[in-house]
Amino acid sequence: MEKLVIINEFILILYCICNYIRNESISNTLMVCIMLIYIISKMIFYISTDKKTRMYIVFFLTIYNLIIAYYVDNLFLILFPINYYSTVYYFKISNKISCIILGFILLLLKEKVYLEFGLVLAIEYLLFIFVLRLYEKLNRLTEENDKLRENNYFLHKKLEIDMEYQNSFKYFSALEERNRISQNMHDDIGHVISGSLMQLEAAKLLIDRDSEKSKNIIENTILILRNGMDKIRKTLRNIKPSKEEMGINRIKVLLNEFKSRSNIDVNFVFDDEINIISQIQWNIIYDTINEALTNIIKHSKATNVKIRIQILNKLIKAEIKDNGIGAINIKKSMGLIGIEERAAYVNGKLLVDGSDGFSVIILLPIG
Repeated sequence: MEKLVIINEFILILYCICNYIRNESISNTLMVCIMLIYIISKMIFYISTDKKTRMYIVFFLTIYNLIIAYYVDNLFLILFPINYYSTVYYFKISNKISCIILGFILLLLKEKVYLEFGLVLAIEYLLFIFVLRLYEKLNRLTEENDKLRENNYFLHKKLEIDMEYQNSFKYFSALEERNRISQNMHDDIGHVISGSLMQLEAAKLLIDRDSEKSKNIIENTILILRNGMDKIRKTLRNIKPSKEEMGINRIKVLLNEFKSRSNIDVNFVFDDEINIISQIQWNIIYDTINEALTNIIKHSKATNVKIRIQILNKLIKAEIKDNGIGAINIKKSMGLIGIEERAAYVNGKLLVDGSDGFSVIILLPIG
């Protein structure tokens, strides 16, 4: 934006110098001195970043233009408009006062520069308005960008706090679960074992004096321990999640990580009868999805991925399909070859197709 103003002013300076040389209205030495003062002042103006310094320089150049035009040559007023408009802008001079000043300047003009001065005045005004609008728009965009950056910073901080809270909540939940298990072990199993030990000690003391009573105590202790084992099994069954719950949740965690890394949309659906999928099959399905997602990030240029787990008549079908560029000649990676081998080990099959996007299908037998 500032380059445009500099180029414009450079053209005006060249025009003045050429006119001075052609008309020989002033001596070369005086012309060089006048132009050097003007150019040096302008260089300081453009280099400076301080607003007050710029204000004083444009005010000085405006007065300097008038003095040179009045005492040396009217042609120097060609450089007046650009400095005058800047002075009006920096000092916030009203339109009425600026028009009065311009009217006074016209009185100083000689008839021969009326046309040139009027033309430059109009062009510089249009240029000044254009640059001013650009400058205001740039400032507005800069402010909006700063606000967006600030909002982004606060959102990032909030996300970090939410993640910390989530991690703390997970840790606290794990501690609560451990505490509940510990309490159950103490209340049920601990009491069973301690009671059984006391009865066995009593049986030990009675074994020589009253073997029948000792036998009854031992049988009762065996019954109590058997009930304790049942309670242990029940507690472990309550703690351990089902294999389908573990399998689905592992995949969901994997998909959430994938979305956060790639910004690719994922649609994940599965049938209701997934409880028939064994743990080994869940591991194969998970590895297949993981390998397919890795390849999608590397090669596909996709924006959407669809994952579906279906329970067919005699088969379990897991399909991962993207809307990317696909592939004509498919060369299986080491990861896909490894999955194909694991699927073959349980009599399954791996299929890949790159004709419409890229799809990976794993077929596993039921039972």
